Amino acid sequence: MELQKLYYFVAAAQSGSFRQAAAICAVAQPVLSRQIAALEAELGVALFERSRRGVRLTAAGESFAHFAQRALDQIQQGRQMLIELSSGTRGEVAVGCIEPLVELLLSRVVAPFQRNYPLVRLHLYTGGADDMLVRIEQRTLDFGLFGLPLDRLQLMDQLRLHELFRDSVQLIMAAGHPLARLPRELRVEDLIELPCVMLRQGFSVRHVLEQAFARLGHTLKPMVEVDTLGSLLICVRNGLGVTFLPPKLLRLWTPDHDLVVRPVQDLRDAFAFGIVYRRLQQTSPAATALIRSLRNTPLGTDP
Repeated sequence: MELQKLYYFVAAAQSGSFRQAAAICAVAQPVLSRQIAALEAELGVALFERSRRGVRLTAAGESFAHFAQRALDQIQQGRQMLIELSSGTRGEVAVGCIEPLVELLLSRVVAPFQRNYPLVRLHLYTGGADDMLVRIEQRTLDFGLFGLPLDRLQLMDQLRLHELFRDSVQLIMAAGHPLARLPRELRVEDLIELPCVMLRQGFSVRHVLEQAFARLGHTLKPMVEVDTLGSLLICVRNGLGVTFLPPKLLRLWTPDHDLVVRPVQDLRDAFAFGIVYRRLQQTSPAATALIRSLRNTPLGTDP
């Protein structure tokens, strides 16, 4: 059944006149009359009673008019939805984000974004950078907000990183830890025998530290492994061990008055934090709109 025939039929049903319906549809009256006759032949019923005074719907025509109008309404709604999808004002966006940046993402970016794009639904995943890279490559995430070591950026082919800030790994310990008061600069040798608390495998900080210790002939052996930054800092505050993090992430996550941050002379691995995504032409309009909003929003990561 051709859609145009339904338009002609509904116009005639609402106006009660083939002549007026033809004017509404901007076609010649004979064309409209032939199309309605073809529709009646296709359905096998008369939809109109025709007379010199005009046309009037039959009982079958009145019943069919409700379905025809609903069909046209559905099609119009479908067209509107496609317009919204293509413009980015409707859709679903799956975002990955490391734990310290979740509050910034939601409060400074997503909240104002959803006021402007109320029909876009957000799915938020938190985890480690390694996990999120795989999910972005597999297209189960549209983009991620996390950090990568600088040497890893050179290995990315299909993915892009829009850098928001940069930071290096430093030692994090409780304020009462003996190394917190050591007057000289720390080196990795000072840390070898210390109990250490680390994020599990799958977090890029863990991978970088293992490599850094291996380069210096040592093995990083955590006493405790955890899945979240919150758990990590609870362990550190309660004296279960020291840990390693980029300090900017720590400042974004929690007040650090009960923690001490110390640089380690021979541990200078830097991370670039930003938006990791596939090429924008491979990203949905809604995801592209959220990426642009994030790129234009200062996250307040300066010291």
